[in-house]
Amino acid sequence: DLAAQFGTSFAAADRAKVAYGGHAGLAARGVRVEIPRLGADGRLEAALVDPAALHSLLNPMLSQVFEQVAGRIAKAGFVAQDFQSVALTGGGALLAGACAAAQRCLGIPAEIAIVDGLEAGEHTANAPIFSTSAGLLRWALDRPIEAGLGQAQVPKAIKKPLRPADPPAPDRAVGRAWEWLRENL
Repeated sequence: DLAAQFGTSFAAADRAKVAYGGHAGLAARGVRVEIPRLGADGRLEAALVDPAALHSLLNPMLSQVFEQVAGRIAKAGFVAQDFQSVALTGGGALLAGACAAAQRCLGIPAEIAIVDGLEAGEHTANAPIFSTSAGLLRWALDRPIEAGLGQAQVPKAIKKPLRPADPPAPDRAVGRAWEWLRENL
């Protein structure tokens, strides 16, 4: 929807969503943001946009996503109130109004998810955009048998944050996961 509205590529629309989606106050300060448009020759050209236009598209989308979540919870035989709160993951968690939309649609408190105890170089693995994969990795490190790692030697590093200076051996499952995180995060 963003790409169509602003006449840009999907990648440029996603970058704009991530870069400016969490900054609702920009419009109030009169700041315009750059969202390049596709030119007649198919190349991106610089263009400035009022961030209020971006937020006017994002806010209904957020509500739609959380209404779908509420529907899936109901379809699974639960009601949102069965849960104490909801943790928002992914880049969308940082969008302005995401927590408010989740609370409004689900009727329970919402917060941005982070995972403690994992760090990966200059990018922090506990940021919401990485929280799902980091949380699953944290779970696997804490419960190697349940995670199907068998009797793998889990490094002592799980008791403290993993740091680039102290990675686990790459020949183990956890070491391979660490290498993947380093390469992709």
